Amino acid sequence: MARAIAAGNPLPTLSRRSFLLGTAALGGSLLVGCAPAPEGRIGKGSDLPAGEDETSLNAWLRIATDGIVTVAIARAEMGQGVSTSLPMLVAEELGCAWKDVRFELIAPSPIHGNVGIVTQAVPFRDDDTGASASIARWLAQRLAGHGSLVTGGSTSVRDAWQPLRMAGAAARYALIRSAGREWGISATELATENGQVLHPDGRTLSFGELAEAAARVPLPPKIRLKAPAEYRLLGKSLPRLDLPEKINGQAVFGADVRFPDMLYAAAVMPPVPGAQIVLVREDDARKIQGLRTITRVPGIMGAANSIVVVADDTWTALRAANALKVEWDAGVNADFSSEAYLDTLLTAINEQTGARWHAEGDLEAVERSGARRFDAVYTVPMLAHAAMEPASCTALYETHRKQARLQIWAPTQNPGLYAQAAAKAADLSPDQITVTPTLLGGLRLQGFA
Repeated sequence: MARAIAAGNPLPTLSRRSFLLGTAALGGSLLVGCAPAPEGRIGKGSDLPAGEDETSLNAWLRIATDGIVTVAIARAEMGQGVSTSLPMLVAEELGCAWKDVRFELIAPSPIHGNVGIVTQAVPFRDDDTGASASIARWLAQRLAGHGSLVTGGSTSVRDAWQPLRMAGAAARYALIRSAGREWGISATELATENGQVLHPDGRTLSFGELAEAAARVPLPPKIRLKAPAEYRLLGKSLPRLDLPEKINGQAVFGADVRFPDMLYAAAVMPPVPGAQIVLVREDDARKIQGLRTITRVPGIMGAANSIVVVADDTWTALRAANALKVEWDAGVNADFSSEAYLDTLLTAINEQTGARWHAEGDLEAVERSGARRFDAVYTVPMLAHAAMEPASCTALYETHRKQARLQIWAPTQNPGLYAQAAAKAADLSPDQITVTPTLLGGLRLQGFA
């Protein structure tokens, strides 16, 4: 039995002694495993599902018999271009033609975690190369394990720089060894180019012909990565892989997921954060034909209390939600305003003493020199860091032989947190939850890579 339903803080100040605790709790995301070496982050072919006529060589790429290379994207694509930049890392090392590269947004597993989002929480500047900073980063990497299933902090490319290049290089190594065995010559005489392994006499074998055998090649402890002088793709402007489907309308965003016999939901959210439901009058809503249920949903893992209406179609769900008469207790945020919040910020700047993060130059000496001083205060109103698309997700709950499974498709930067929240709400274990990110409709403010 299956039924799908589609639904419509400031950073803490970390001391150098407390950064380990901060990294462990960052974002409520999943921290799993022990600290891997870069080679340990590429995974195995069994970590990436493959379709018919495809072979997965590791957790990040698979090759089809026609030579198409599909790169798994475990980061949110919200217009910032990771669906192109991350495949470039793989393709550069692999030696395939860019025209043969595709990407796929996947339901990430622990092997696809973002280590960079965790280690950047170390309270040192990026250009601090002192002993304390170096030791802190080393310890953070050991604590991070496979990292966190999250996109943020402009870490996607920085974090993927080594493991995705390693994934491409490992596949290249396996393909070359497979070709060497086929031809009975040393692999050191072979190279890859445009999706083929090249023999010194001019013969070629395509990646598609070699992929199945390459998947059985054991990898050495160390794999050579290309030097910058050998790059043919990195550093160049290439056609974006996500644009064609976005132009022709085939791209799948959160609201585009569909299943047969799907129900639709609309949520009534509180007027201010932290507000509590006092009373809900449902009489008018229940008169609407096509309404299935009205449910109060408690706040889970930071989410707001809400009332969710489920109906046969979107329009009915929205009409029923608008027909509800809800009384809220706004609580401590009832009188919140941008003006009052700005006053608290200005007071903090002018009257409180902060911790010095970085010092360069001698400002006091400049002031004593009699140089003219210019002061200006710039302010902006409260702005929503929000997607430019309808907030939505789709959930498919299935039971088979009394075993429940919940699959979720959502435009999210944090599938790890989604999985934890869904497991808690549905009273399931984390291994019964699968979260597959869809494309995100961009951000009104600067996005995270």
